[in-house]
Amino acid sequence: MKKSKILLLIVCVLTFVSALFAFSACDNQVSDDNKVPDDFESSNITYEIADGYLYFGRYPQTIKAENVTITSTINENGYCLGSDGEWYAKITVANQPYNASNYAFTNGISVNTGDTHYFKLEPIKWQILANDGESVSVVCASIIVNKPYDDGSNNYAQSKIRAWLNDEFYNTAFNNLQKELILTTEVDNSAESAGYPTSEYGLEVNNHVSANTHDKIYLLSYQEILAFNEACKNAKMLERLTSDYARAMGAEMITTTQYYGNGFWWLRSPKFGELAGGGLDFIHTSPCARLVWADGNITGVSDVFTEHIGVVPALQIRLNVAGE
Repeated sequence: MKKSKILLLIVCVLTFVSALFAFSACDNQVSDDNKVPDDFESSNITYEIADGYLYFGRYPQTIKAENVTITSTINENGYCLGSDGEWYAKITVANQPYNASNYAFTNGISVNTGDTHYFKLEPIKWQILANDGESVSVVCASIIVNKPYDDGSNNYAQSKIRAWLNDEFYNTAFNNLQKELILTTEVDNSAESAGYPTSEYGLEVNNHVSANTHDKIYLLSYQEILAFNEACKNAKMLERLTSDYARAMGAEMITTTQYYGNGFWWLRSPKFGELAGGGLDFIHTSPCARLVWADGNITGVSDVFTEHIGVVPALQIRLNVAGE
């Protein structure tokens, strides 16, 4: 790969820890500021590391500013050219969650089903989990969209959310040069990765896990997020804001002052439903998967067909090292 294709700005030195993840991101506070480095240009930069975050790939995120007008130019991906020279996705706001009230975009405009808005194509901001000098493991720093886990199964290997991540999202968010850098990860889908042994509450749960998969893009497991949480000891590191685009697509978010804009996001780990009153009567009788609550609590669970839960992708990329 030509060195001219990659501009790497390292602002901080990250330390690798011999575990699933080094969790060097624990030293960084999650910021509401989604500002992209000024010198990031999609035309000639494959990725950039700045302030402890990786900027890699592009996806619709922020609602169009009022002073930007949309031209008649549309590219091969269906994006519209704005008067500011940026590309925008045209979206009709989807049906909102059943409890949606006081939903607004970051510019204060109300999120109303059926309205049409444009969302700017921007570099995706990733939280760095581990960096060994040759590759980095990262997880998205925001909720980029919402999707059901599946329409009837919590088998991750066969799930629709896994298929979407490794097909539509992979092919939409990354150009060919970036795809060359994305490593194939062996994804652990064992019972242990999901946070329970071979049985729970005296019931067999082996049928709730799947074979390991080999993926370009994946969701974090319960065990990975548990290790992250224990290393950071800061639930705020697990909070995720919904992007404007995700709000338009129907992502559920909190509207209270403290957590306004935060959403819920899927883990790949399957789960039984919650117990009612400490007994064995499950609140959820359909297949469920684990999730992270809007306040960073990692004990969430939801039916797999729930449409309003957010997606927070994870991946590993190869760094450009000396001599390549």
